[in-house]
Amino acid sequence: MSWIKCSKKREGNLMLDEISKKISDKIANNTNADKNQSDVIHYGVMAIIHITVFIALISVLGIIFNTFMPILTICLSAAFFRQNSGGAHAESSLLCTSIGCVVCLLLSLFCKTLVGWNIPLYAYIIFAAVSVFLAVLATVFLVPVDTPNKPIKSEKKKKRMKRNSYIILFIYLGLLVVALFLGRSNVEWFLFLVCMCFGILWQTFMLTKIGGRFLSLIQAPFLKISSAIKRKPRN
Repeated sequence: MSWIKCSKKREGNLMLDEISKKISDKIANNTNADKNQSDVIHYGVMAIIHITVFIALISVLGIIFNTFMPILTICLSAAFFRQNSGGAHAESSLLCTSIGCVVCLLLSLFCKTLVGWNIPLYAYIIFAAVSVFLAVLATVFLVPVDTPNKPIKSEKKKKRMKRNSYIILFIYLGLLVVALFLGRSNVEWFLFLVCMCFGILWQTFMLTKIGGRFLSLIQAPFLKISSAIKRKPRN
């Protein structure tokens, strides 16, 4: 459930995609699946593998930099919200994983530093309220945010995604309120609150056109390097 969601453009030479294709082909053969079913199986297997790798990398980074809880909180907060809201897409699964890991790590380090300051309770309350308010505002006017590669045409699906986004944000609001109460006796809950808010804000940002342009700007150097490597003649 990578929270910088990948486009459906596939990089055939990526090891993960090759592994997922082998696994999905084997499952399809064993179940006598037709072509449409095989495509669904392949997409599902590929998604599971990429999600597993992403969570594993996030966990490793969290352990190395001593930010396991913050980095996981940011990742999951953005991911569950994104599941129904949509947003800007990276060009490939490799970029999806790379950018997601870097953003999660940087935000988690910043959150730990922020909570280390002597911040009054009302500041946390304002931050949480603003984060949820902006997310609700984006949900009202923008959700669901689709892409040219995968447009959402069904009005029923659009309404369902918007409704589910509201439900997720309502649950988040409840968790933030609990964190505010518990944070008065344990600062770790304030860290949880800040991380959740940044996860919400990042995903909210990715719902906007500015967020999409920002993501394109980030991935541009990686795409140029990848293109140069592909054009490089082999001996």
